[in-house]
Amino acid sequence: MKMQPTQEQCEEKELLPSRRGQVSFATFHPAWGGYVGATRVEFDTVSTEQERPGRFNLQNWHDGEYPILDDDGVPTEINGCSAMDFILFGLDVLEKQTQLQITEQGDQVKLDPQEVKSAILRLLALPATESKH
Repeated sequence: MKMQPTQEQCEEKELLPSRRGQVSFATFHPAWGGYVGATRVEFDTVSTEQERPGRFNLQNWHDGEYPILDDDGVPTEINGCSAMDFILFGLDVLEKQTQLQITEQGDQVKLDPQEVKSAILRLLALPATESKH
């Protein structure tokens, strides 16, 4: 059983002990219905997805009702607080992968520039307000 990351570890996106050949770090899962989800993200140091960052696993500790299937196999409905939280969560994972994951040939994994550009353009196309700071 893996230990639940602390709030401080999640805030700092701290690297956690992991098995050889893996990277593990703490972060917060995007909120479910206002509840916090301390999360451990793990991925292999070597990606099998060619040059791209590979798959990752999440272990969530949730301080509210955990989203599970009921006896009829129907998922619990979760009220997500902000889609932006999921985007930032994905960036947390991608940043660690591009820093700490390599290809099977030993090269650093890379993001597809067109995919990055497309994501940026989609974000920029959304209506936004100017910051008043």
